[in-house]
Amino acid sequence: MSRAYVTLSDSFEVKAFGLNGKPLPSMFARVPRVVATTADLDADKEQQIAMMGEGRRAQVERAFATTPLAKYLPSTRDLIVDSDDNLWVQHDPRASSKSVAWTVFSADGTMRATVLLPTALEVYEIGRDYVLGRYVDADESVPEVRWYALTRK
Repeated sequence: MSRAYVTLSDSFEVKAFGLNGKPLPSMFARVPRVVATTADLDADKEQQIAMMGEGRRAQVERAFATTPLAKYLPSTRDLIVDSDDNLWVQHDPRASSKSVAWTVFSADGTMRATVLLPTALEVYEIGRDYVLGRYVDADESVPEVRWYALTRK
């Protein structure tokens, strides 16, 4: 990896920096802001519990009890650099969403694609022809390792 990336929650802008700290051109995608609902906050809480395990439910619920509802959902949730040095930026999913969009940028900042993946997938690695991660169904809380084939054009 030859860059460091930073994103803020209020817009779909990814700031890029060289490893020497020098700013590089930012990456943008036109993604509308989404008004947050109590259902979104509750879904986020349940997803955190599913990821951390039922044994930490009380701790997560205490943390969420003091979390005020934001006006908008964050624009992004996660950033991952794949094996070809492309940056994958996860959109923040709605409470009812079974899938979530990831916008893929090339190393030079050009938007290459939008890929839909399951919302409950915690992506660990993106290779040339696969996406690998841990899938946790919020209803069952049973983690599964999942591998998805990836075809690049």
